[in-house]
Formats: sequence, C-alpha cells, structure tokens
Amino acid sequence: MRANMATLGDIVHHPDQWWGFSRQHGWVVKDESYPVRKNSSCIVLLRSRDWTELREPVGAWGAPFYEFCIMHLSHLEEGPEREEAEQGLLAAYQEYQSKKEELFRLARGRIAQEEERARLQRRDAIRTYCATRGIDTLVHFTRLENLAGILVDGILPRSTLERQARRIIFNDDIRTDGHKDAVCLSIGFPNYKMFYKYRCADQAATWAVLLIRADVLWELDCAFCWANAACSAIRRVPLASRKEPSSLERMFADQCEVSGISRAACGIPDCYPTNPQAEVLAFSRVPLDYLAVACFKDQASRSRCPTPNGIRITVDVKPEYFSPRSDWQVWE
Repeated sequence: MRANMATLGDIVHHPDQWWGFSRQHGWVVKDESYPVRKNSSCIVLLRSRDWTELREPVGAWGAPFYEFCIMHLSHLEEGPEREEAEQGLLAAYQEYQSKKEELFRLARGRIAQEEERARLQRRDAIRTYCATRGIDTLVHFTRLENLAGILVDGILPRSTLERQARRIIFNDDIRTDGHKDAVCLSIGFPNYKMFYKYRCADQAATWAVLLIRADVLWELDCAFCWANAACSAIRRVPLASRKEPSSLERMFADQCEVSGISRAACGIPDCYPTNPQAEVLAFSRVPLDYLAVACFKDQASRSRCPTPNGIRITVDVKPEYFSPRSDWQVWE
C-alpha cells in the first residue's frame, strides 16, 4: 500500500503538472494536458479544495500570486505547520490523480458549450451585419474546364484538388496567401484586377463567374481580408483575428487601411468592400447548395457550359462581371 503513495519528488518532477500555492486559493495545479479552448489567452489552474477552474492572465499566475510548491514549503518553519502543509499537498495530488479523468470530461463539456455559444454569436453578428449592408452575393471566377467538377463536388480548396487525379486548371502556380486549404471568394463583385490579369494571360480561355449565396459567410469557416489576402498587411494579422466579425467590418471601412483611399471617393454600393481586391477565405468545400448562378461573358461562352443536371443553378449571360468595377479609375 505504501508503494502507491505519492512523494514530494513525484510532485516536483511530474512532466505535465505544476503544483503551487496561493494565499487566496491554497494548493493549485496547472496541468499541461488539461483541456482548454483553442487560442485561449489565459492560464487555467485548478483549485484543489473544490477543483474549480481559475483563469489567470499569462503574466499573473507565477510569483508572487502563485508560488511553486517546494518554494512555499521551504518558507515554512520545520514543525507541525510545514508537516501539515506537506500532507495537504500530497493529499491534493493523490485526489487529483483519482479525479483527473472526470475533471477532464467536465472540462471538455464546458469547452464544447462555450465554443457553440461563441459560434452562434459570431454567426448572428455576421448575418446581422450582412443584412444591414445588403450583402447577399459572393463571387468566384474559374475556367470553364473546371466547371464540370464544380457542378458535381462544389468548390473545393486547392489542397483538396491537388490530391485528385482529374485535371484541374489553376489560376496561378502558387498561392502566395499561404492558404491552399481555402477557397477564395469576393463579396458582390469579382476582384477585377486579378481576373483581368488571368484573362489576358490566356485570351483563348473561357471563364465563368459563379454567384454564391452570402450565407457562406456565417455558415462556413471564413476569414475576412480587407485587401488582397497575399499582401503583407493582411498576412501579418493572425488568422483567428481575421475570422472575427470585426474583420468583416474592416472590409467596408470608410478608408482603406492599405491604400488610404476613402470609400466616399469610390461611390460604390454598400454591399461592395472598400478595396476591390478584398477577399474572403472559406476554409472548407463550398457545397453546391450555395451556388446560385453561373455567369458568362456572352452567349457563345454560355453555350459551352456543361449541363447542370439535377442542380438548382441558373446559367446566364452577365457581361458586367467581366468588366472593371465602377470605381476602377480611383484605384489606378
């Protein structure tokens, strides 16, 4: 029986658990394997007297607020007080090992609830903002050769397409935004600068502009870029921050954060981003249910569209999507 008893050495040298003392909370443990929310900015400790979570800022959990167990014991005079403190620490350690599995289960349940609340709050914030600005359409342009696959599988991220055997024509050799796992979308109108560059590179190619329901913005995992996703001003912003509703709002700022151009000078609809190269990164497949219209520049191009059997998608001629945005002169 004695061989199963923990020692101070077990506690001090445990690879995952840091045990300490707080004058306010008593013995506490910080367990590196304890479930915590992704991107949490706090340190989570457990208070041994009731195993309540304590969330502390990163800079506030060490001394003098929390003292390493051996340091605390060394400050006590040898005798009954120190012996009682040691026994209390050993008892807490043993109890934690016996309750650890249940505590982890409860923590995972709380995290799931918190993440679901956060997801719903994010969804509602994005949907409300889109309704306020009249945002109802996203845009994705692609080569005609890719359309047959899209009408079967939806729009797939490049990382998924590269693993497939079928031939795909990519717009560029590399993804300088660093996110092959995302589908690039524009709000309201294509990134005409990029679109024009690709069309000039192969003037014999036929292109389709896909109009997509804006529900993607709040129903899928999206990041919002208020300029081209490959530019340094965007790439240095953490991806988690770009997924916040506030980043969607930055796409419609009164003044472009990258160029300094004012939105008022553009004279564009409320549903257009300020910067014409602003884009959305959708980190998943965009299912067929979200696709509304496949647009072509002219009737000859439209006639080459594969038949969308059993799919509720309109095929139309809309040459306006193959032209610059109305404020193109402002961005020259």
